Amino acid sequence: MQSAIVYRWSGTVPGREVASKQLMNDTNAYCDKSVADGVITDYAWYLSGQGGIHLLIVRGEMEQLSAMASSPEMLVLNTRAGLINSDLSWGYYATGDSVVALADLFYDTAAQLT
Repeated sequence: MQSAIVYRWSGTVPGREVASKQLMNDTNAYCDKSVADGVITDYAWYLSGQGGIHLLIVRGEMEQLSAMASSPEMLVLNTRAGLINSDLSWGYYATGDSVVALADLFYDTAAQLT
């Protein structure tokens, strides 16, 4: 199933800006290696210059994303991100053709309730 992990945060905790830049560098290195190893398809940062919500989107197959998210390296990156960034949250999302399959499952299930 084509999926994505979407990370969302509202900014950096004051005084942790240098740590934030290092975290971004370390995250890029980990994601670049994951792309090269075929673990993920790609990733992209979406940073707001107006002080809004920031995003990191990592795309790939659900099974591989789940394995990546539970790896020791990613657990450390996620823990650091939670300590450095305000309001950090993340979750799994369907993408690509998986959206149609997930929507069909939702509508079929909902139809059984009526």
